[in-house]
Amino acid sequence: MRQVLISLADLSASIGEAVTSIRLARTFAELGHEVTLLAPAPAGSRPVVAARPARVRHSLNVARWGLPNSLNTLVQLWIVLRMVLAGEVDVIYVRSASLTFLYGLLFRGWTRVLVVSEHHGWLAAERRISGRYAWLAPLERWLQLLDARFASRVRTVVPGIRQHLTAGGVNAERVVVIGNAADTEAIRPLPRNPALAKFGLDPDGVYLGFLGSLTPWQGLDDVLPAVAQLAARDPRIRLLLCGEGPCRATLTAQAQALGIADRVVWLGRVAHDQVARVLACFDLALLPTHVGAYAEIGRSPLKLREYAAAGRAVLAAEIDAIDSLVGQPWIEFYRPGDLEGFCATATRLLTDRAALERAGRAARDYAESHYAWPVIARSILAGLPLPARVGP
Repeated sequence: MRQVLISLADLSASIGEAVTSIRLARTFAELGHEVTLLAPAPAGSRPVVAARPARVRHSLNVARWGLPNSLNTLVQLWIVLRMVLAGEVDVIYVRSASLTFLYGLLFRGWTRVLVVSEHHGWLAAERRISGRYAWLAPLERWLQLLDARFASRVRTVVPGIRQHLTAGGVNAERVVVIGNAADTEAIRPLPRNPALAKFGLDPDGVYLGFLGSLTPWQGLDDVLPAVAQLAARDPRIRLLLCGEGPCRATLTAQAQALGIADRVVWLGRVAHDQVARVLACFDLALLPTHVGAYAEIGRSPLKLREYAAAGRAVLAAEIDAIDSLVGQPWIEFYRPGDLEGFCATATRLLTDRAALERAGRAARDYAESHYAWPVIARSILAGLPLPARVGP
């Protein structure tokens, strides 16, 4: 099939959306399809990961003029229209955003092109949790529902998003749940001590680690008090925070107020080619979630897949979708917001390094069989082609 994949991400940035967009396009191409990845002109000179054999095409980036990034959809829509009119497209695969409903609205009625809409989050919930312009949440809910109603096929990464869409009138037969993937080729288990030396970390330390954007729904503000308790019992305890985001300043202030500023190591945003090395520093990888919308909707975070690919044992908040892993030997759970439960489980795991190593090997095995890009890409393609003319 001739596919055009559409992303609003800066493909040169080491962020989850950029990595997943490129890797999905590349894997589709490696499976024998003709693939074009369309994204706004990036800030950097090259993609964060290699895209070949997929073709990368850039559109004018209106965000550089201070306009909302979502308006890049209008620029990209014109490019895709010309490609469709030239007979160059069988499938349009687009990651849902505020204006992406226009693809289904424009192409699904009068062409045989399939429009596949990918939903990674619930826009209204993210708007409310962020606290910025919360009045836009109802509008964003409506736009996301339109996106799914107009699409030929909808992929959500967790069942909770599927439930929101179908409750909003989307045909359940067209919505499939397929989680995220990890680059199991680039992210592999690495020796601990050389990785610690790379970042100037004491090999005698005990490291809890988090990799991801510092956003309100991550629940890191619940983790810091737990780290304070753990550090009071064991002076070797350190928390590695790898990423940037709007909560950096408040988390820094919270660590100072708790008296653990010297126990928190900020590594900043990690380049994709350094992810495996930084994860090798983690004795225990953390996947917290704030008590709120995502605890109800569920998550399918890239970081969880990367933790597993790197062979890390994981301590996660038990929420929808992730709780399907209960019983797996490489992941343990605590209730979101349960400080004592977090501390008790972390203490038990960190005092048995042999068990951590066994868990790490199990995590890697699971990633290879469940999270590798070819596994996920084949699952997405399994339902294509679909009838282009079906009712909403």
